[in-house]
Amino acid sequence: MNEIKKAALHTIDAHANTFTAISDAIWDEPELSLNDVADSLHLSVGYLCMLFKQETGVTLKNHITDVRIEEAKRLLRTGHAKIYEICTAVGYPNSQYFSQVFYKKVGMYPAEYRRTGRDEA
Repeated sequence: MNEIKKAALHTIDAHANTFTAISDAIWDEPELSLNDVADSLHLSVGYLCMLFKQETGVTLKNHITDVRIEEAKRLLRTGHAKIYEICTAVGYPNSQYFSQVFYKKVGMYPAEYRRTGRDEA
């Protein structure tokens, strides 16, 4: 194995616990962006995304989106906050974009989800 691959594998191993920490941090702070995470690790966004995908099998962007949508679903089921408040709370400053992402992931719009309280089968 060449030295570059060895160094890359060592970096991935060194960051394995970091990926668990990233997941935990995103659950705690769903409004975190890719830039925030990369900056905190002193890595470029591209390099962080490559490492995360190699380690977890999913892209960091998809992971962050999934975390945000799961939190939004919880808030829609349990609270009375307005949809624009929920979208801001989970890291989407634009409620129209949030609704599009929510629909793509869940199969229904946030207002529909709030009424039914469950994912579309």
